[in-house]
Amino acid sequence: MGWSRSDQKAPELYYALGKAMSRWQYVETGMFLLFHGLSCSQFQEASHQFFETDRKNLRERKKPHEKKDLSTIGKKLSEINDLCRASLRPEIVSEHWEPLHTKLKQHRDIRNAIAHFEPGLISPPPEAGQGQARTGISPNRLDLTKVEDGGTVKALYVEQIFDAADEFLATAKTHQIY
Repeated sequence: MGWSRSDQKAPELYYALGKAMSRWQYVETGMFLLFHGLSCSQFQEASHQFFETDRKNLRERKKPHEKKDLSTIGKKLSEINDLCRASLRPEIVSEHWEPLHTKLKQHRDIRNAIAHFEPGLISPPPEAGQGQARTGISPNRLDLTKVEDGGTVKALYVEQIFDAADEFLATAKTHQIY
C-alpha cells in the first residue's frame, strides 16, 4: 500500500471517513438511549457508565457500584442485548430487537474498520485477483494476521465507506422508531 500527497482520491476518502464516523455518533446515541431507558438508571449514572472509556475511571467506578465495563462497542451491545431480553416481551425482542441487534453488530465491524484501518492506495497482490490499486482503507500492512488465504487484502473502498455512512444513518433512524 502506498500513499502520495498528489493522489486525487485522498479528499474523497477523507470525506467518506468523516461522514461515516459522524453518522456513527447517531447510532451510538440511539444505543445509549436504549441503554438508559432499559437500565432504569439516573441519567448521570447511565451516561457515565455508557460513555466512560478511561480505564482508571472505569476501575474506580466499578468498585463501589459493581457496574459492568462498557468501554467497547461489543460490550455495550452485549449489555443492551441482555437488558432487552430481560425487559421486553419476547415478541418485541424477536420482531424488533433481534433484527436491530444483528444490524448493529454488522455496523460495529465496519465502524471498527473505519476507525482502525490505515488509509491509502491499496495495491493487492496480482495473484489475489482483486484488480488494480484503489483508494481505501485496510489493516496496517505490517499486520500479517489480516492477510487472508490466497494473499487477499481486507479493505473498504470509498464507495463502501459512503454506503456505510448511509446505513449508519438509516439504522439511527430505526432507533427512533424503536
